[in-house]
Amino acid sequence: MGLINRYIILVVLRAMFVVLCITVAVNTFVAVAHEIDNVGEGSYTLLVLINYILMTSPSSLYSFFPMIGLIGAIVGLGGLASNSELIVMRASGYSVGQIVRSVFMAALISGVLMVSVGELVAPTLMHKAEIYKKHSRSDGDSIETQHGVWMRVGSNFLHVNRVLDRNKLYGVDRYHVTDQGKLAFVQHAATLSYSENGWQAKNVSETVILDDHIDAGEYREQKWDLELNPDALAYGYDDPMQMTLWKLHDFIGYRAEVGLPVSQYLLVFWQRILQPLALMVMVMLAIPFIFSTARSGTMGLRIVLGAICGLGFYLLNQFAGQFSVVYQLPGWLGALFPVVIFLLLGIYLLSKVR
Repeated sequence: MGLINRYIILVVLRAMFVVLCITVAVNTFVAVAHEIDNVGEGSYTLLVLINYILMTSPSSLYSFFPMIGLIGAIVGLGGLASNSELIVMRASGYSVGQIVRSVFMAALISGVLMVSVGELVAPTLMHKAEIYKKHSRSDGDSIETQHGVWMRVGSNFLHVNRVLDRNKLYGVDRYHVTDQGKLAFVQHAATLSYSENGWQAKNVSETVILDDHIDAGEYREQKWDLELNPDALAYGYDDPMQMTLWKLHDFIGYRAEVGLPVSQYLLVFWQRILQPLALMVMVMLAIPFIFSTARSGTMGLRIVLGAICGLGFYLLNQFAGQFSVVYQLPGWLGALFPVVIFLLLGIYLLSKVR
């Protein structure tokens, strides 16, 4: 690896890091403003809020990383152009193709770090952060274990084996305790579904504990009087951003087996698969931005153009994704379409660079 190649890689990576730090600061400010009203609920203190934001930041920034890569590459190469270093490099025989390869090498390095953090660390951190937050706001009335969720709802203690949808629970055990602390009855439901009429249990087995004997019964369907909000089950069971890629794949399979919709989850799955490619495409777009404004463009203009381009990709990504979900198109198509459009745009603009 030549000296110039290493220099370009270092400059671009350093610029990406600066843009990342600025994005983290903005994201933290927005997150604090959004969450500050929840402080004071249960044991949800300001310290818990700060810890929650720090733990969820990697996941929040993951989807914006292609935009961060684009602006970082523009800032790094723009600095070289402003100091006439790019002109000197090209005058010394360093071609545009070699510059592109150096920038792609920087994007590859940042992409490896992005995927490592975004797929291996961020989902686990976000999942733990949501558990921490829910546990604090409920003041300890709910907790997740390796074998499901335990929660207290009034005089009932519930154990939920699996949550594939917040409105539909699988394998639910209910323990009802009297005001005197005595266990009154135990129920087990194969499924527990929420609707406007409340919680409906199906395939219920019940054991009622009386003073002198025990009654047992089975019911095909039974209404359970529970003051339980489905949002209280937000432990990440149905949030794809709280799952690693392979867990999301398994989750999609579980939902398909029981006949639940999977299109939204398939879209997220393919968007995350294509995230490294999206980063490379966005970084490629930085090259024509720099060379087309190398003499006349200011750094501010380059950054604004890059931000507009990155925002355009983000909006197109959101629109194409939701369009594919609404019209039941394949998830990979909704995720791939914006990447292909901007790839073709980048190839066209690069062909105009001399």
